[in-house]
Amino acid sequence: NSVASRLLQTSHAFHSAMIEPILPKFVKLFEQVSLNAPTIPYVSSLTGKWITDSEAKDPQYWARHFRETVLFAAGVKELQQDENDIFLEVGAGQTLSRLVRQMCKKSGQEAFATLGDECSPEADQNAILTALGNLWINGVEVDWTRYYRHEKRLRVSLPTYPFERKRYWIDPVSDWTTTNSVRPGSSPMTSVSDSQPEIDVTN
Repeated sequence: NSVASRLLQTSHAFHSAMIEPILPKFVKLFEQVSLNAPTIPYVSSLTGKWITDSEAKDPQYWARHFRETVLFAAGVKELQQDENDIFLEVGAGQTLSRLVRQMCKKSGQEAFATLGDECSPEADQNAILTALGNLWINGVEVDWTRYYRHEKRLRVSLPTYPFERKRYWIDPVSDWTTTNSVRPGSSPMTSVSDSQPEIDVTN
């Protein structure tokens, strides 16, 4: 079997019929929460499309997340319509970014994770710095002032070597062919060795 899988560590069978008994209680509780339209657009994992204001303010919509299938692939395809998009996984683990890379092989879009996981033992600090570097390489503008705001930046003295643009290339002799012709029957190396021009390589 070429499909990667692993045992989930979970307490309930989410997105299954076993969750249905709690849905009415969840909706009733959620109706007491003041819901607003999102200020930042995002793709819904329930529909695979961009979230609408009516969905975001509907308690029934949020209850459906418990029971219905997560349309992750459909959501990624929706985002892939902009070929300039770069996928960044923000949060623990690298599962989502790995899935996105599998889907972006043809489009060539990049996906990066900001933290490590059990399959990638690198430290979280290294992971987030690597993600930052990859974003910069792919053309994302980084606010370096904010990145270094907690560090004290010091002036560094430059080396004393003067970077002066002086040319040290040896020019060829212009009349080499006429003045150093090879005599018939003689060795080319012997013929020209006696008349090699003196080259001054001192500065």
